[in-house]
Amino acid sequence: MKAIRVARSVPSARRPAADGVLDESDSRAATDELMRALRANGYTPAAWSQFLVRAIRRSVRQAVVHRRALIESSVLHAGLGVVADPRYRAWVAVSWLFTVSHLGMLERRDTLRAASGLLADTAVWTWFTLRHEHNRWLRAATFAAWGSTVVAVTVASFAGGAMRDIPRSRWIRPAAALQVIIAARIVFTRRTRS
Repeated sequence: MKAIRVARSVPSARRPAADGVLDESDSRAATDELMRALRANGYTPAAWSQFLVRAIRRSVRQAVVHRRALIESSVLHAGLGVVADPRYRAWVAVSWLFTVSHLGMLERRDTLRAASGLLADTAVWTWFTLRHEHNRWLRAATFAAWGSTVVAVTVASFAGGAMRDIPRSRWIRPAAALQVIIAARIVFTRRTRS
C-alpha cells in the first residue's frame, strides 16, 4: 500500500516509464532522456539501436494514448491518398508516418489542429515546391531554408544530449518568405497564362 501511495505522489511528468523513459505526457523530458542515454553510451551502434527501439516504443504508446488524433490523421491521410495523383501517394504516406510517430508532441491534447494533421510546413510545402516551382534556384533556396534549421537543431540536440531550440526572429522568417514568393509566382504565372 505504501508503494502505491509513493507512486501516486510522484508528479506524472517525472515518473519513469517501463523502459526508463520519463512519463509519456512530457514530450520534451522523454526526448531529452532518450538523448541523454544515447550520449552517455557514446553514440555506439548498440546505443543507436537502443535509442531507436525506445523511440519507436514511445511513438507506438503515444499513438495508443492519442487514439482520437491517430484516427483523425489516418482518416485525413486516407482521403488525401484517394484523391492524390498516384505519383504523389508516397508523399501522403510519409506525411502520415511523420504525423503518427510524433503524436507524443500533443502531450495532454487529444486532437490535432489542421496544420498538425498535415505536418504542413514541411510535407505540404515540400510537395508544393517540387510540384509547382520550376526555378531550380528557388527550389534550392527553399530546401536550404527549411533544411538548415532542421539540421542545426538535430546536430545541436544530439551533440548536447538534450533538445535544443534555435532562437528565431519574430520578423525574419526565410522559409515563410520563400513560401509567399513561391505561392505568389505560381498564382501570377497561372493568371498570365489564362
